[in-house]
Amino acid sequence: NQSDVEFLQSSLAIGSGLSTMFNLGDAASLNLKTTPNYGFSFSQGSLFGGNLFRFDGKALIHINNVFGSNALTFGYYFDYSRYRIEGNLNDYDYTSHSITIGYAF
Repeated sequence: NQSDVEFLQSSLAIGSGLSTMFNLGDAASLNLKTTPNYGFSFSQGSLFGGNLFRFDGKALIHINNVFGSNALTFGYYFDYSRYRIEGNLNDYDYTSHSITIGYAF
C-alpha cells in the first residue's frame, strides 16, 4: 500500500534460531546465524493490532593474522519483517541488507 501516514508500531515477538561456527583451519572461521520470530504488533494510543513475522540472519567470515596477529572480518546481515495489521490498511513488508568490514586487534 502507498500511504502518507507514518508507520509507527511496537511489537512483542518470540523466536528461536540456529547458529553455527566453522573453523577453516587456523586461517579463518565462518559464523552463520538465523532466527525466525513470530509475534504481535500494536500501535501506541490505538486499540488495533496484528501479527508480525520476522526473519533475520547473518554470515561473518573472520580472516586471522592478516596484519601480524590482527584479523579482518567481512559480514552480511539480512532482516525481513512482515506486518499484517487491521486488514490491508497497515500491511507492511520491510527488508534490509547490510555489509560490514571490520578490523580486530
